[in-house]
Amino acid sequence: MLYAFGEILLVVIGILIALQVNNWNEQRVIRSQEINYLQNLDKDLKKDLTNLSQMQEERQQKLEASVELMGYPIPETKAEYLEFNALFNTLFFWREYNPSNNTFKELVSSGNFNIISNDSIKTYLLEMEQVNSTIIGIREHMRREYDHYLYDIVVPKVELLAFYDFERLVKERIPVKDTSKVTSTAEIDKLIEDSEFILSNKAFNNALKLIAGNNAGILKYYGQKVTQIKKTQEFIRQEIDS
Repeated sequence: MLYAFGEILLVVIGILIALQVNNWNEQRVIRSQEINYLQNLDKDLKKDLTNLSQMQEERQQKLEASVELMGYPIPETKAEYLEFNALFNTLFFWREYNPSNNTFKELVSSGNFNIISNDSIKTYLLEMEQVNSTIIGIREHMRREYDHYLYDIVVPKVELLAFYDFERLVKERIPVKDTSKVTSTAEIDKLIEDSEFILSNKAFNNALKLIAGNNAGILKYYGQKVTQIKKTQEFIRQEIDS
């Protein structure tokens, strides 16, 4: 009986050891997956930080250009028109910020979000998605105002990009500005007339106020997102190092 009991005890101990080893292997696999997700999240955040830095610079330029154009004097010479046109072009072109959150979306869609064991990382990821939603909402609102108060008012009435060489654009694949392209008095007078129409247009002047306010607002959320990214990166590095 003692021998049989000893055999049973050895079998039980063997099973427990096997279960412990199996559990350890599963935890190691899960941890390996988590580290892989964390590394991919870090790559996304680095890319996002670069995109945000560029967008902050562009939105700040639009904010400053819109404020400077409020009450701007009507140009009288080609040199003055070029100064006005530089501000106007800064304001006019549109580019959108799209968050780099592919890894986060994969974590959520695959049901693996809880594989991230650090609660601080999960909290920041969720908070960043809320900020992303706010930024997208503001962006869509801004785009409607750009279309209605800027593009619809200006594009049908004035000549745009008068100093760009589009033949070179086809060959070189980049916009090439050549200020010597417009030289005749009649051409310059027409551009000055266009600028007078723009600057005296009430809808355009209202657009300047909306553009200034909206860009200031979205810049606040860009700054909030940058802070969240940097904090999340700190937690990710600590988690990977541990």
